[in-house]
Order: sequence, then C-alpha cells, then structure tokens
Amino acid sequence: MATLKSIKNKYLSASDGTLLGVTTNTENVSLLSFKLATADSLSKFNLVDGFSDDYQDATGVNAGGSTDATRDSSGKYYSGVTLGVYAGSGADGAVTISSNTNLVVPNKVGSYDGDMVVKQYSSLTIDAGSTLTVDQPNRGLFIMVTGNCTINGTLSMTARGGNGNPTTSGASDSAAVSATGLRFAVKKTGSTDTLSAADFAGTGTTTVSAVSSFPAISGDGKIYTVGRTGGAGGAGKNIPPPNADLPKRPGTSGVATLSSGGGGSGGGYSEGVGLHIGGGAAGSVFSGGPGGGGSYGSSGGMTVAGDGVAYGGAGGQGGGTVVYNIMSGGAGNPGGASPTQVTRMDGTGGLLILIVGGDLTIGGSGSIQANGVNGGTGIGNPAPHTSYGGGGGSGGGKLLTLHGGTLTNGGTITSTGGSGGVGDNPANGTFGSDAGDGHVLTEAVGGTTYTNMTIASNAYTAQAAPTTARIILDEYSVTGSATVNTDIKAYASRDNGTTYTQMTLADQGTIETNHRLLSGSVDISGQPSGTSVKYKVETLNQSASKDTRVYGASMAWA
Repeated sequence: MATLKSIKNKYLSASDGTLLGVTTNTENVSLLSFKLATADSLSKFNLVDGFSDDYQDATGVNAGGSTDATRDSSGKYYSGVTLGVYAGSGADGAVTISSNTNLVVPNKVGSYDGDMVVKQYSSLTIDAGSTLTVDQPNRGLFIMVTGNCTINGTLSMTARGGNGNPTTSGASDSAAVSATGLRFAVKKTGSTDTLSAADFAGTGTTTVSAVSSFPAISGDGKIYTVGRTGGAGGAGKNIPPPNADLPKRPGTSGVATLSSGGGGSGGGYSEGVGLHIGGGAAGSVFSGGPGGGGSYGSSGGMTVAGDGVAYGGAGGQGGGTVVYNIMSGGAGNPGGASPTQVTRMDGTGGLLILIVGGDLTIGGSGSIQANGVNGGTGIGNPAPHTSYGGGGGSGGGKLLTLHGGTLTNGGTITSTGGSGGVGDNPANGTFGSDAGDGHVLTEAVGGTTYTNMTIASNAYTAQAAPTTARIILDEYSVTGSATVNTDIKAYASRDNGTTYTQMTLADQGTIETNHRLLSGSVDISGQPSGTSVKYKVETLNQSASKDTRVYGASMAWA
C-alpha cells in the first residue's frame, strides 16, 4: 500500500527490484505507468486525498467484502481464476513438435547423467511420427502445460534413465535426493494431505526453482511421491555342474509409490562346470535397474558373468567359455559387453512427469513411454547357435501424468521392463530374465475454474465528506479482451460500502500487449453523507476465453 503523497517524485532505481517486487523491464514499465497515472490525477483532478494499492500484498483489500478474488502472490494480481493443478508458467510458449526433437540435458556428466530437463509450455502438440525426448540419459524429464496437450507422436523417456546415485550429492544443486524421494502436491477435492513445499533436491537448480511455485497444501490436497529406490533386481546365481533346469529370475516391478522396475538376471547353461549368472540391480529414482550378464560354461573354460551395477549403472558383463564365447551382457548404462554380442544394449527406463492444466489427448498413434531395454543376444560358435546365456533386460522407468481437464486416450501410456535376451535352450534357463515394469500413474485433478470476482478495498477516512471520486485500474487480459463497463466495472462509496455508485471507465492506453490502464470518475454527492471511502471492482463473463486480472487500483476523492 502507498499514499499518493508517498509516491510523489519517486523514481525506479536498481534497488527497487526487491522493494517493489518487480523483476523484469516489462513489470517496471507497468508499475511505473500505474504510479505516474496515479500521480497525474493530482493535477488533472485537483484531488486532496487518496490511496494507491499495487497489490504487492493483500493489506489494502477487504477480504470479507470481496468474493471469489484470488491473489497470486508471485504475480501480484487478483483474478477469479482458481487453478485445479499448477501446470507451470507457460514460459516456453505454445509448441508443436513436427520432427524428432532431443531436448538438451543441462549440466551433463558423461553420457549417462545430467540435470532433469524442465519445460513449461502454454500448449504442446506432438505430431504423428515425431518423438520428443532428451538427448542423453539423465535425471528425468518434467513437462508442464498450462493449456491443452495433444500427443499423436511419442513423448519418451525410454532408454533415458540416468546413472546417478540419489543418496549422494549430485546435479547442479549439489544435493542428494531426500530419503522421502521427490515430492510435490496439488490441491485436490477430497484429499487431505499437507505439504509446505515441493522437494526436488538432487535434480538440478532449474527444477528446484520451477517446483518452488507449486502451492503449499494444508489438509486440502494430494502429495505425489517418486520413490528414491526402485524394484529389486533378479538375483544372480551360482550354478553347480551339471546345469539343471533353471527358472527365470525377473526383476521386481515398481510398487504403489512411484518406483522403477528392477533389472532381470542373465540366463545361463553349463556343460560340466560351475558358473555364475549375473544378477540384475535395483532401480533408482532416476532409472530402471540394469540387467545381469548371461553365462555359459564347458570343459573348455569360462569367464564369470557380471551383475548389473546399482543406481541405473552398467549392465552385467557376459561370461562364457574361451572356446565358444556364447554369452550376452545385460542392458544398462552402458549395456554389458560381450565379444560375440550382436548389439550392446544401452539404456534403462527413465523418469517422466507430465502435468497438463487443460485437456490431454493421446491419439491412436500416440504414446507416452518410459520403457526399459531388452537384454543382449549373442552369436553362437559354431552356427547356428545364438546364445546359451542371454542378458537380462533393464527395468521400466516411472511415469506420472496428471491432467486438469479431460483425458482422451486412444494410444498407450507404458513403462515396461525390457525382455531377457534370447538363448538357444530355454528349457535350461538360457534365456535372460525380463526386467520389472516401472510404475505408471495417470490421474485427473481439479480443472481450472473461471469465476466472476469482486475486489473491495478497505475503507479510508476522508478529510471531509467527498462529492467526487476517481479510480485508476491496472488491468490485464490473459485471454480474450475485457469490454470496459461490461466485463470489468468499478464503483465508489463514501459510506463504508453501504452505497456504491458505478463509475464509467475509459481506456487510457496500453502498457504492453493486453495490458492497459483504465480510469473513471463519478459524482457521489447523492450518497448518504460519510467519510469512509472505498472502491469495488467487478469482473464479469469470465471463462477460459476471457480471463481478466487486476494488478492494482488507485482511488482519490475531492
């Protein structure tokens, strides 16, 4: 709050960024224009008293006299909009993905780790045949869309799980992931959770900053948690000679708390010697678990298959005989090696969070996925053998999709674990084991509501009963355009709000696109005499196509 006298001869300076709560040139211009227009009313209207409120806080507004007016504490404005789910700032704009697009991972650490990628779109469309993903495995992909999202192509974190230890300091924020995992909350009807602030420690400074805008909840919302650990890997096994029938040892799928799948163990076969079949490893918050290596042993000798490495690390090395080398590595970051393997199976399922404030539409060719990778298959010697020891698959990642509007799903949402690599003799367990599936949660949250609001000011005492009042409003149309005196109205009262008289507003000019100053004056001499002066502002006909904000109001009288 400020009086007219206090803003006279006030100019913006570098230190006012903190004082006034503004951080950009556009906001500086807007606020300065509002204050200059307010000061100008002194000479133009010959006023003797007044007040100015640019909504830097809520002290100038009478909450009891206002209805459906919600103040945005970061934007410093009032509107009738209630967000059902916070879906970002929309700062990355309306985007259509019409060709394969790999978002650049910040703060890269080698080829298998880096910060979480965050995008905040106002709308997102992925065309058929196009894929949106990240350019290397990392700590996750977090996409927020304030409006509608349409996916006819692929939104993917398949084979993009990061190789990072969540229990130690990492990423650009130099923090470990909290023992409670990654957490944020949204307000949701019927839910009773409480959370003061989102927690994305260990994902990078950009993400930590982005989630700081999520609202706190106090018994009126739901907490969403991504677990720090994932499902267990399939156990490795020492096989005595001769090899008996060997059941598969798949990785464990993710549980109710969003968690990734564990890696599958390798497969194996023995001709008269003992051998070790590599075990899969557990998944982490960023990744499905890697698979174990397959193995083969004979009288010609052998090498021991490796286990998958924890926290989304390397797949297990294939092990086999010096003569035949018939074995395969497990999938991981990187995939386990084997001299006769057709292709090294790099990758694990990653972490993907999608929050859509509007409608989410997945077409018939559309998919959202965070799948694991199949285990390796080797080339046997002599032909036509393939592999007596297939590698284990890597675990599926984690998928969380929230939508405030309608979900139309004609496609797929999957976080499937990779299959075990092929072996020649499945009866003896030579196939690698399948990895566990990652957890998938798709859920509706409250949609955005658009309500007509009334902002009533506190009462201010005039020196004498005024006969004339003047108001200046700082107004912004998010969507559509508010018609003055129809969609936005202003009133003045001198008897503490018992009697109001409508002012006729006029457009005084545009500060920036959709942002303007409105002013008006009115004779209030016919109201019951009084010195308790206040204003009232109303917005009407509000909807998704007409969303009006008020950033400030200044009133003076004579």
